[in-house]
Amino acid sequence: MRMFLTIGVKPNGRAEMLAGPEVPYAEQRKAVKDLQVKGVHPKFNSVELWASGGGRIIQARLQTAAQKEANEKRRAAKLEAAEKIMAAAKVAEATEAEAPDKGEPAPVPPTGGEGEGETGTGE
Repeated sequence: MRMFLTIGVKPNGRAEMLAGPEVPYAEQRKAVKDLQVKGVHPKFNSVELWASGGGRIIQARLQTAAQKEANEKRRAAKLEAAEKIMAAAKVAEATEAEAPDKGEPAPVPPTGGEGEGETGTGE
């Protein structure tokens, strides 16, 4: 018969048994799944469900509340920057659409110095 253990891993790498073989598998699995959804625990970096002969079945990687708040602020800042870029791109598209098309390419500005920009065989 297979046995199941739930282990919590602390930030220093030490493990602590949270539930042993006396706790039914379904309860242990539900607890780890709930932690995966929540994503925050004040004491552990991860909580893992292990089976005898099968190894680790599920791992919930966790953060402290402060880490989660910092990550959310970082994500919000990235989202805000992306929104600004998209708005600038829309303005550029609108400006480009309003400009009349003359059907001729824009003139190329001359390059500085003698002999530069000339085509030839190098003679």
